[in-house]
Amino acid sequence: MKISEYIRSMINDPWIDTDIEGYKFIGNVQKGAVGEVYVSNYMKDKLGSEVLPADCGTNGPYDRIIDGINTEIKFSAAHSDNDEYRKTGVPSIKRKKKSGEVDWTINHVAVGKCWERLIFCGMDLVDGVAVPNLVWCTKQDFIDCLDETTFFNHGQGGNKGTDDDFMCSAKIHKWMKSDYTKDIAEWN
Repeated sequence: MKISEYIRSMINDPWIDTDIEGYKFIGNVQKGAVGEVYVSNYMKDKLGSEVLPADCGTNGPYDRIIDGINTEIKFSAAHSDNDEYRKTGVPSIKRKKKSGEVDWTINHVAVGKCWERLIFCGMDLVDGVAVPNLVWCTKQDFIDCLDETTFFNHGQGGNKGTDDDFMCSAKIHKWMKSDYTKDIAEWN
């Protein structure tokens, strides 16, 4: 296969005609900023929350102050199905065969930073419409989850790493459905 053919086979944007069209092609820092804006708007528009910029700067230990709470925001769009795209030429989302669940990733969550709550927004695509799935947890919920489960792993240095950087992908749906999280409707 020619490299140009391989690259074209990876240009699979299932998010065309949605608010996050082109998201998969931007850098990680920009993806984080998109997630922060999306969640901030959601909290203001859907829940009537007061959302303020972080008072610690743009690269601080939390992303926003929501209803007076230092809040870390993580966002992930469902992963594209590049294998299916190579076969059919139709952009699509990768789904698990049995459950239909999509793949999301949470990366770079640190316990040592001074956030009080974490919001995760996983974006799904249903019939061409971007559908947000939002949950939140307190820092203590997160610490308990780390102590009592294997939902999250060390991000840098692998499972044997000792740094304060955690990620979750394979078990993200278990975490979202667990007692360690709450639906965003329960924010207040």
